[in-house]
Amino acid sequence: MRIKSKSNSSPSKRAEMEQDESPSRSPKPSGWMMTSAEEQQEALSRQRLLSDAKRPPEMWVNEGEDKLVRFCGEGPIACIYVYTFRCNGKWKTVTCPEDGDIDLFKTELGLRPQFKAVYEVVDINGYTDKKEGKKHKNVRRFYVGNSRVFEALKKLSQKKGPLNRYNVEISRTGTGTATSYTFLPDSPSPLTADMKAGEPLAPKFAQYYAPPSAAEQRILVRAFSATPQED
Repeated sequence: MRIKSKSNSSPSKRAEMEQDESPSRSPKPSGWMMTSAEEQQEALSRQRLLSDAKRPPEMWVNEGEDKLVRFCGEGPIACIYVYTFRCNGKWKTVTCPEDGDIDLFKTELGLRPQFKAVYEVVDINGYTDKKEGKKHKNVRRFYVGNSRVFEALKKLSQKKGPLNRYNVEISRTGTGTATSYTFLPDSPSPLTADMKAGEPLAPKFAQYYAPPSAAEQRILVRAFSATPQED
């Protein structure tokens, strides 16, 4: 004899139970979730832009430090105008957009660009890797100078010849607006094999120093607005 089981649940109740037992559906999008490809790509671009991932390999001369370098060209690779500001808790420097292009740093933030000359140098002294404890010498770097540095190196090349024909010792004193640099040239000498060994940086200049796009500017402007600025 067959016995049919009876259900005490109503049809609507059974439908609810079946719905609960069905595979989970995609959650409803919320403000903290990025579900679209456009949002995900924007988040990735923001992370890269605000990090040091695209930071140019630049040489810095600290206060009281001497650096022995060899310039790779007779003069700068190029001269540009840049904006420097605090963004996401760090100092950020970006190239000023071309005249006629969108420039939110000027129109929305009221920033003023500064002149910079960008050189390629071989850092003969190099640096010591803190993790490995290994000394790296004859390292190729970008060297960025303000208008005073540009004028000083221009005069040096007029007196001693093209900058890439001799080593130059760079010394720095002071900080902030009171910073000054001294450039002492050695006697002319040929490039050593170690100086020639590094991969040239000049061909990658645009990769590191191209102005940010309008979309990138919007990301930086939002991050700027959320960061306390120092006078």
